[in-house]
Amino acid sequence: MADTNIITKKIKTGKVKGSFGNLVPSVPTTTFSHPKDKLDKLKLSQIEIDTPLDFNGNVDALILDADGDTTISAPTDDQIDIEIAGADDFTFTANTLTALSGSSIATDTISETTSGSGVTIDSVKLKDGAGFIQFPREVVTAANIMSASEVGKVFFLNSATGFAHTLPAPAAGLHYKFIVTTIPTSGNCTIGTASAANIIEGMANVDSTLVLASNEDSINFIASTCLIGDWVEVLSDGTSWFVNGQSGAAGGITFTS
Repeated sequence: MADTNIITKKIKTGKVKGSFGNLVPSVPTTTFSHPKDKLDKLKLSQIEIDTPLDFNGNVDALILDADGDTTISAPTDDQIDIEIAGADDFTFTANTLTALSGSSIATDTISETTSGSGVTIDSVKLKDGAGFIQFPREVVTAANIMSASEVGKVFFLNSATGFAHTLPAPAAGLHYKFIVTTIPTSGNCTIGTASAANIIEGMANVDSTLVLASNEDSINFIASTCLIGDWVEVLSDGTSWFVNGQSGAAGGITFTS
């Protein structure tokens, strides 16, 4: 008989398919050994094992239910697949649980792992207590070249000295908001396109008058004219930037090319 390993851990009766080392049952009336054979649906009862079971990446290696269509396996290196009712529903990779297409995660509570950090879902942060969605934000006091990774960010313009924001290249879904928190008195505060492309379209309500933007490259909060709380939003379709906004002062917001 081939060399066998002494067994130390008891396993409940179940179904296992994979590649094993040597097995010996703890029941003294029955003896067998399987040195590194492939075992298909071997029924294990009162078996103790002193070395890890090696499923060797076999598909549907561990079968859990009576009809054999709910399994756990790892045919892809460093990934665990959870199959339920014959379809892969979830995968685990390093630090990530993924619900595959058609699957969902149902829970009453999502808790942060670090107190006070909030929970971020696709760049939208949910914070404790207040019951509101907290968007990314930044207080800006000097020239700023923006990036696509800042999508959804609210910029608070907080300098009496005017400065320039430069938008990233247009990409579908990019959107930003700009709010005046300090009135510029030395130069305008501007929001311009990359490479000065004339691709800003839209309008702003400026002191109850619609000011139109057509093939422009700059949005301007005018020094000593715009008011605290004046704002604009820009949204890209991948080709252009579309603007809407509001100023409480005549001439507070202009568009130029």
